[in-house]
Amino acid sequence: MWSLIPMYKTIWMFEVAPESQDKFEKVYGSKGDWAMLFRKSDAYIGSELFRNINGLSYVTIDSWKSPQDFENFKIKWEKEYHILDHECECLTRAETRIL
Repeated sequence: MWSLIPMYKTIWMFEVAPESQDKFEKVYGSKGDWAMLFRKSDAYIGSELFRNINGLSYVTIDSWKSPQDFENFKIKWEKEYHILDHECECLTRAETRIL
């Protein structure tokens, strides 16, 4: 029997500086710094990183059990979240939250 797990996704689009591609992929990949931070929550399900064919645009999809779980994570780990976000600013030219 299948059991459906309710899921909430956050989706971000990034434009990455060419010289930052390798570092960006390491930090934002499924085993990167963001995923390691998110794993501190039992409600985190996983992350996916997709690269556009032009190689400079990326989309990340982070999966959580619910919107409230994601909000609770951001409250509990606010300091670490903002530190990592600040450290990653130099890797991108633009970022947009899609969902």
